[in-house]
Amino acid sequence: MMGTTEKIHQFFDRFGWEYEFEEETTTWYTAFRAKTSNFPIFVYLTDHFLVFTISPMVNAPEEETCRQNLHTHLLRLNYIVRMAKFSLDEEDNVELSVEIPLEGLEFEAFSDALNAISHTADMFHLEILNISQDPEYDPKSIEVWVAGAADLGQAN
Repeated sequence: MMGTTEKIHQFFDRFGWEYEFEEETTTWYTAFRAKTSNFPIFVYLTDHFLVFTISPMVNAPEEETCRQNLHTHLLRLNYIVRMAKFSLDEEDNVELSVEIPLEGLEFEAFSDALNAISHTADMFHLEILNISQDPEYDPKSIEVWVAGAADLGQAN
């Protein structure tokens, strides 16, 4: 039976993305180019999950108003986005992650996770960046995002 690490190597090869693997930490490094930025993706194993993370997706805001606006917006986005979730690291940088169970891990789930994290980063990066840097920035209403997500089959 194939081990989990070998299976994930095969999944990356099948997906067609280049990657580097650090055996000591069982971490894969890959990246993609979105509309507004290049994003590194770190993929690592926990006891029960394969975790895909972009960190940082956006650096922590310097102004308190931006920080409050950003936190509110991220909570609202987490309500509408499926599979991917936004969080803050210990320095308040925005992270984006997707977790999939290791049990029964198949290529389709791996592919869905890479697609979800890359699509979500591409879709929301500029909005989150603007909110984190401009206290006067007026973000799109959640209704606009929900309408767009519904077109992609991601809304409630």
